[in-house]
Amino acid sequence: MSSILAAILQSLVALAVLHGASFILLRLWRVSALRANYLAPLLSLGLFSLFGFTQGYVGLRWNLPTLIALWLGLVALSALWRGVRAQLAARGVAPSVGANTLTQRSTAWRYPTRRDSTSLCLAVLFAALVACGLAFLSLNNAVNGSWNMPSQTWDAVLHANSVRFLIESGNAGPFGLRYAPFVEPAQPVFYPSTFYQLAGAVVTFTGADPITATNIAAFLIAGWIFPLGMAFFVSCLAPHRPHWQPVALLLGPSLWAFPWAPLGWGVLWPSAISIAMIPFALGALVRVFHSGSHVTRLQRGAWMLLAILGASLTALSHPRGAVLLVIASGIYLLNLGIRSVLWRRRGDAPQHRALRIAAGVMLLVLPAVTIWGYYQLTSDRFSNKVTNIFWPIRSSPMGEVWNYLIQGPENSKPAYVLGALIALGVLCTVVRPRYAWLSVGYLVFAWLDITAATTHDESLLVITQIWYNDRHRIVGVTAVFAIGLMCLALHAISVMSVRVIQRAREARAPLTGRQREATLALQPAILATLVAVMFVSSSGLNVLGHVQYLSQYYRDAQNTVPNSLVSASEQQFMESLSTFVSPDEVVVNMPGDGSPMLYAISGLEPLFPLTNTLSGNSTIIRIAQNLTAPGQLPGLCADLERLNAPWLLTAQDVFHTDSVSPFDLPTLRVTPGDPNFTPVARGGDMTLYRITGCFPPA
Repeated sequence: MSSILAAILQSLVALAVLHGASFILLRLWRVSALRANYLAPLLSLGLFSLFGFTQGYVGLRWNLPTLIALWLGLVALSALWRGVRAQLAARGVAPSVGANTLTQRSTAWRYPTRRDSTSLCLAVLFAALVACGLAFLSLNNAVNGSWNMPSQTWDAVLHANSVRFLIESGNAGPFGLRYAPFVEPAQPVFYPSTFYQLAGAVVTFTGADPITATNIAAFLIAGWIFPLGMAFFVSCLAPHRPHWQPVALLLGPSLWAFPWAPLGWGVLWPSAISIAMIPFALGALVRVFHSGSHVTRLQRGAWMLLAILGASLTALSHPRGAVLLVIASGIYLLNLGIRSVLWRRRGDAPQHRALRIAAGVMLLVLPAVTIWGYYQLTSDRFSNKVTNIFWPIRSSPMGEVWNYLIQGPENSKPAYVLGALIALGVLCTVVRPRYAWLSVGYLVFAWLDITAATTHDESLLVITQIWYNDRHRIVGVTAVFAIGLMCLALHAISVMSVRVIQRAREARAPLTGRQREATLALQPAILATLVAVMFVSSSGLNVLGHVQYLSQYYRDAQNTVPNSLVSASEQQFMESLSTFVSPDEVVVNMPGDGSPMLYAISGLEPLFPLTNTLSGNSTIIRIAQNLTAPGQLPGLCADLERLNAPWLLTAQDVFHTDSVSPFDLPTLRVTPGDPNFTPVARGGDMTLYRITGCFPPA
């Protein structure tokens, strides 16, 4: 079976299981079919996170039987609960389960929604298929059809190794994965594990290897989680405009800012999945305050619980994502506060008392939080933990402003049509103040991104240093606001088109009421036509630009020294090392090359599982600094025997890029002819040695 066909089947299985399992639960909880589709990713990842946090207390391991048993248990409990409610309704103790009036308290826990129409469901399904197809096509071309190609980036080693560690240890918690699985002494620390749970689920349900699973998980972020999150976001932002939902879903994988920026550089998979959770949390927050006067307290409470779930997953996926969510939420609530004051002056007070209270609190709290945050960021105590990192500057501030106008940040392939739609959306918010916060949010995060990308001025970077002054960790939030603005722009164009048609028809003869309704009914068709024109004119939503960007970190980097972390021949060589190395043996390796990926590729244990880092206790550090030094090996034999490390794996070239410095240790390089190290096998740029100065020949 070819790699492409296998990846398609594995992706379909992962989608069917992860989406279908949560969809069934949500339907049992009486969530509408359309909204259940949107919320399925949130529920799946939420259940994974809950399992990871609680498994240590209940003694469960991450494996297929456990996950299936837990899901069946949830289905049984949900069905039982629904049956009990039906019995109570039959006895008159509780209202009927089938009641569908939003004003009834029987549905107070149900998320309020418009009746799903067949046409809307079909449009959403079509948009979802196109979004998934574009995301798959982009990644497939970037890896040149080889889905087991590792991302040729620094952080890919940690992430791929952690996925295998989750599968083999059965521990999916954020405190169990540890920063480096084999570091001694093992010190559990918090590290976000949501991405590892997603990739681990791919391995568990499809049998994919960890490298392939990370790439499929990246596809799920780009083609499943974020597009559905954006559809949910606009359904909350404009519930009276359901035709925005398939448009937002289709636009999900269209922008470089997200999902592609963090899926290439870094690679920042945990940050990407955290940002993908923001639309869910932000959309639910919008509905908390804009649900309408007919919504009961229990219904508003349900939206609040959903917002809390989204915010919790954002923080658990990566804590820095929570900071981005706080800023985005603050912009929204600040906008509500200003509008509340203006309404009160006009004598048109808001309908909801909670809105005025929350907005007023935000007006008082936000400046205080800003001052406190600035103090924390500039204090010595914080600066000792997070320092300014100066990444290469690739453009000037004005150059990046222009890149934003043409939607080509970081000199990526421009998307002129999408940039024009975003600019039009910003202009539309001038006459539609309800959506003004979208423009403010877009401009604020664009400013943060441009600041981090174009300057080394520490006085400016004090705000962005919590993201290591890395634009790829910030820029993704601009996509959330940008897609909302594009939906608004397309809606405005379609409305204007309908008005032009209506006026043209009225100029010929007066229209009856039915004729006016027929003209207004043209708006969805006009919007669909506009979307089709946008799709074609932007070359498939700039899919070639996304392929070009991702290829820098996959196929192009793999074939370029020194940007290649693990070449295809080296990967095949590491896969074959199990014929020489026993599963219980440790391989001393060079942290500066691709050998730390040994664990993810073959399951064998490298002494240094992190790239460009000497991690471990003083004994391990001493081995790295003295192993091949003249006359030092005899003093290390006892330590090597205790570690059961009779092998040395090194590559000729070390990995480095314009943002990653080379990390080379001469004490881990073997002098030709050294009798203490016997070459056993070679593949690509790598050589496996037997440390015969301490161990007998194999």
